Amino acid sequence: MRAPRYLLALALVLMLGTTGRGMLTEDQVLLVVNGSSEVSAYVAEMYRQYYPGISDDQVIELSGLPDSASPTANAYDEIITRQEYESLIAEPIRQHLINTGLVNDIYCLVTIAGMPYRIEDTNLDYADVVKPYGSDASIVVAHYGQIDAATVEAELALLWQTDPALEEWPSGPRVRLRNRVVNPYQGYRSSITEWSQERDLLNRRLSFRWTSVMLAGGALMEGEPDPSGISALNRLMSPADIYLVVRLDGPRNVGESPIFAVREILDRSARVSDPSHVRFAGFWPSDSAVVFDHAPAAPGGNLVGNDVLNFPPTWDFGQGPVTLWTLSYAEFPVPPTADVINYRDDYVLGFEMLTGYVPLEDQLSLAPGEDDLLGGRVYLDDTSTMMDYEELHVDESLFALATFGKNSDDGRDRHYLKTGGNDGRPLFRMVPGAVFASAESFNAVTMFLNYNTFQGKIVDFLHVGGTGAVGHGFEPMADAIIDTQFLFENLLRDEDGDSIGDMCFAEAAVSAMPYVSWAEVAVGDPLMRLHLGPGAMVYVDAAGTTFEPGDCDGDGDVDAADAVWILSVLNDGEAAFGDGRYDDRADIDRDGYVEFNDLDALINTLWGTDYEALSQSLSAWPRETLGMAEAPPGQRPPPSEAIGGL
Repeated sequence: MRAPRYLLALALVLMLGTTGRGMLTEDQVLLVVNGSSEVSAYVAEMYRQYYPGISDDQVIELSGLPDSASPTANAYDEIITRQEYESLIAEPIRQHLINTGLVNDIYCLVTIAGMPYRIEDTNLDYADVVKPYGSDASIVVAHYGQIDAATVEAELALLWQTDPALEEWPSGPRVRLRNRVVNPYQGYRSSITEWSQERDLLNRRLSFRWTSVMLAGGALMEGEPDPSGISALNRLMSPADIYLVVRLDGPRNVGESPIFAVREILDRSARVSDPSHVRFAGFWPSDSAVVFDHAPAAPGGNLVGNDVLNFPPTWDFGQGPVTLWTLSYAEFPVPPTADVINYRDDYVLGFEMLTGYVPLEDQLSLAPGEDDLLGGRVYLDDTSTMMDYEELHVDESLFALATFGKNSDDGRDRHYLKTGGNDGRPLFRMVPGAVFASAESFNAVTMFLNYNTFQGKIVDFLHVGGTGAVGHGFEPMADAIIDTQFLFENLLRDEDGDSIGDMCFAEAAVSAMPYVSWAEVAVGDPLMRLHLGPGAMVYVDAAGTTFEPGDCDGDGDVDAADAVWILSVLNDGEAAFGDGRYDDRADIDRDGYVEFNDLDALINTLWGTDYEALSQSLSAWPRETLGMAEAPPGQRPPPSEAIGGL
């Protein structure tokens, strides 16, 4: 029964192609590379393999930064001072955008592995807000109005509003911002490019009206002060005035390189995004589950009571897109109240938004996705136990997970994503494109797997087969927890019915952030966009590896073509990481070298000692394809010559 639907879905995708209205495209991103990191430069070029339309002007290499992806790096190398951020990251990017004329043409900045990504507070009394292993929540709660710590990604969103060329905070129309700011893109359901006609980043920032009066969430919002203390009236600032920022990075242990994990993340993204990919799978609704794990929260309050300060709480998300920043609250029938925001339950509202149904209390609720979505089954687990893969339908794997994580009171430990399933398996099996967010304050404090933090980590999710995740680099406070209802709905929405998601990962991720210039970071392929397709499941081994060892060309099979791949790299001798000829796909043992040991491993896997079969297999490939050349002095000849030629 599965083959016909697969053929139908694939034919539909190929017929419709990959374009759509208002889509963020590869010519609208800027890759931010740590020029001191060989890994960072390599990953940037890897990304351009998947998106060859990215020009040289869309890549900036920064200097003087610590390398957070070197073999000797640890979590301390992920942290920089605000002065280092401004002089080594922000100002060089501003100048590059001005010099290339790309200020208004770039919509998304992509920070590449090797870049530090957490900024210390300038006040030494608040130094423990950003620590390698976590964050001091008590300091944040007591001083959130004064703290200027941030993730690099959240700060770059306001690249032009934090420019030192502007006047010092907190007053004046040309204000230089500090502290967290209400995200003007939060809750929107249309592409960031819809505001292209509004785009004038350098000039528009000079007319904004900022106030030092704090809102209910302890954040600033442009506009006229609202007596309710919830929002601001008659705003000028819109989604056109910020950059989306996503980090392209992967999980690793100290001493390991992230390039292999990044390759797997990009492969999973391509499998769900790119119909031309050799292993395109796409998104198939009946195989894909969205899970809100609403396990009872630990004592201390509602962990998913995040704020939606960007528009009135009585405004229905489904009514957009509209130009909310031009409206005053007088135009809405019900005035906002603090109670509406403080008791908002993101998980219940997310289930209702995706399905149109109200979930049952103290039970496991299940309903299909709404008609204007690509589809999928949606679960809300309101029982006291942790949901795992055994509770999904037999054909289903996870597409999206929202959970309290370690903050729930069901007894799980911080490794729940990797070992929380039955018999110590990963909590869920996943489909390509799977995304994650949790109500855990410290879930993005490091990209290192073997740093024992207090809570679960988004890199754990990526390690066991995930494709994208959004988390917090330090204590964000409960009102800043990621809005999973927006994240999931925006990825799945297909209102124009073209079988392609209306928004990409970067847009969905940033639309789910209550604040910018704060603690948030999204990790994954910013341009990932769901395409309807035959569907697939991600297979992960115990080491978190999803590539079949030896599958150099990524087609799902280990065969003679992969031997050819390695031979082409070995044409001029062995290749070491950093020498320009290295190819991670041919590095079978992942030791940083493409050498004859990698070829031997592949040969032994395929043919063992059957040299005749090896010779016959390779004979199908022209000698010029193999790139055969004389072996360099002191090196053994290529195996094809060792066995008597082709």
